[in-house]
Amino acid sequence: MTPPMVLVSLGQRSHLLAVIRRSGRFGLNGLGAHQADLASVFARSGPDKFDRIDWAPSGGLPRLPDVAAWFAAKVADCVDAGDHTVLLAHVTAAEPGEGSLRPLTYNRRSYGTHTPLAQ
Repeated sequence: MTPPMVLVSLGQRSHLLAVIRRSGRFGLNGLGAHQADLASVFARSGPDKFDRIDWAPSGGLPRLPDVAAWFAAKVADCVDAGDHTVLLAHVTAAEPGEGSLRPLTYNRRSYGTHTPLAQ
């Protein structure tokens, strides 16, 4: 893909969405399969999600330790979609994680990871 892009969807009342609209950029932490508890922390609403979480700034954006991948992104467009806003963003930096490279997935109200398709 040229240029590389990511898409995220945030609730329109999200505190994080307001922060991203002001700054025009965000860090995207691709959680590993071992980080379901951390995903639950960020799934709840409220402005204090980073208060009790170990993180460090990377290029001025929040970066969590031991993630499967990390991306820095600059917002290209915002699209209202029902009660959410879809952010289309250009990837300005991308790095694989140092921990488990198996990504965390969420399907049918359950966390897990993907499995390779049978050949």
